[in-house]
Amino acid sequence: MLSSIIKISWKVIVVLYIARIIHSAPCSETMVTPRKVVERVSKSGWLLVKGSLDVQPRQRRNQTKSGYCSWTVEFDENVKRKPRFLSKAVCTDCPRYCKPVYFDHRVLVKDCAATFRTHKERLDVWKWEKVTLPVAFVYNYKSL
Repeated sequence: MLSSIIKISWKVIVVLYIARIIHSAPCSETMVTPRKVVERVSKSGWLLVKGSLDVQPRQRRNQTKSGYCSWTVEFDENVKRKPRFLSKAVCTDCPRYCKPVYFDHRVLVKDCAATFRTHKERLDVWKWEKVTLPVAFVYNYKSL
C-alpha cells in the first residue's frame, strides 16, 4: 500500500514537472502570475494606469507674445506632484487689456495621509488632480 502511494506521488511529480516545462515561455522566460507582476511593479515604484497610452501627441508652438501682450514662461514646481515641473505664463508688465488663457493639467499628487504598509513594503497612494495654470496672455478687446 505504501509503495503504491510512493509510485503514484512520483508519477504526479514527473507529470507536473513535464507540464511546467511544456507551459514555460520560450527564450528562457518563465510565466509570471498577475500577483507577481503587481508585486514587481509596486516594488519598482511603478504605477499602472489603465488607458494611459490613449494620449494624443501634443502640438505646440514656441510663442512668447501675442500682439500687445508679452509674457515669459516660468516653471511651477511641486515636489509631491508628477510631473514635478509645469510651465506657466507670467506677464508682469501686462496692461489691463491682456487676459490670461488657462489650461487644465492632469497630474498625480502623492497623498501622504493614505500611505499603506504591507508586511513586505510601503505602498504610496497617488491621486489624480487638476492643476489650472495660465499658458498665454492674449489681447482682450472687451476690457477697453
